[in-house]
Amino acid sequence: MPIILRVKGYRIRFYEADLDEPVHVHIEKENKAAKYWPIVPIVVPDLREVRQFAHQLHKSGKVWAGEFQGWQAEYYPEQAEPPLDSRMTFTPAEFCIGESDIWFFSMMWEHGSDQPPVEFLDDANILALAA
Repeated sequence: MPIILRVKGYRIRFYEADLDEPVHVHIEKENKAAKYWPIVPIVVPDLREVRQFAHQLHKSGKVWAGEFQGWQAEYYPEQAEPPLDSRMTFTPAEFCIGESDIWFFSMMWEHGSDQPPVEFLDDANILALAA
């Protein structure tokens, strides 16, 4: 990786994709090196508001892609055709928001459009604010 900064003999390299690790930097000086995973403050949406927005999209039944509360999101309505290589009899409606390895939330109407959706939340990389 290219050196992004040199300070007092230290070389700092930015790694976006390194052995399936999150974004991080390597700090090197002489024969020594260290990795640092920066903590970047982000605002995670309130899941009640996300659910409400997803249900509005689901009610409209139209494909949608854009931003919601600063995060990329998309909605796809149910399709009569089943997904490839699946035993499902239809393609369920799906809503997702976020970025994998940062924060991600999805809702899938696996049991039909008139049933409650199955939810998945990946917030393992989110640190709570100290009180």
